[in-house]
Amino acid sequence: MANHDTERTSDDGLFHPEGSPEAGGPTPAADAGPDPQLPRRKFQHGALAAMAGVYGCGLAAAALTYLSPFPRGRHKESLDAGDSSQFAPGGEPKAFRLNDRLVWVLHDGEAIRAFDAKCTHFECNVVWPSPDEKDYETYRGSFKCRCHGARFDRAGRPTRPPAREPLRELEIADLVATNGKVVVLDRVKETG
Repeated sequence: MANHDTERTSDDGLFHPEGSPEAGGPTPAADAGPDPQLPRRKFQHGALAAMAGVYGCGLAAAALTYLSPFPRGRHKESLDAGDSSQFAPGGEPKAFRLNDRLVWVLHDGEAIRAFDAKCTHFECNVVWPSPDEKDYETYRGSFKCRCHGARFDRAGRPTRPPAREPLRELEIADLVATNGKVVVLDRVKETG
């Protein structure tokens, strides 16, 4: 049987919880305060908008990080490439990192030289082919650009299009002043 303390019988003969409109309690329109429960649809829309906002903020942060020139550590003015005896005339070039650029150092038969690895055609890094590459014999003894197939000789001069300009040569400090150490400076060598 129903608990008569908390339920009332209405005109329809059924028991209804106390306080419900059927039991003669207040109607929702007559309730003065806001509904304490958030409707499901409103919650879903709010959650969806919040997720879209968080996602948009993440995309904006990633774009700003990519586009902003934030300093990535201390800028070095030079690079110690080692003793000059490591660079034999006609020997294999050695790759180094100087700040944000790849640098190739070699002895071209006349002098030790350093080149910025950026191809002058489309700024892709040039590589020195290794013997295990399938086109090693084609590019042997020259730098190659993997993007468009340009080729540069040991002196940085273009020998195969599409590149028309030589590789940018970087300055090397005087070997006498550096006690035989190859010190590559972070500036392009002036021609002429």
